[in-house]
Amino acid sequence: MDLLVTRKGAIRAGGGDYGIIPGSMGTGS
Repeated sequence: MDLLVTRKGAIRAGGGDYGIIPGSMGTGS
């Protein structure tokens, strides 16, 4: 569920960045 939280935070930061941040964490996980 942490990924969902990260996406929300990223969306608030910019919106387009949300695709990059979760992508990196998704690979790590």
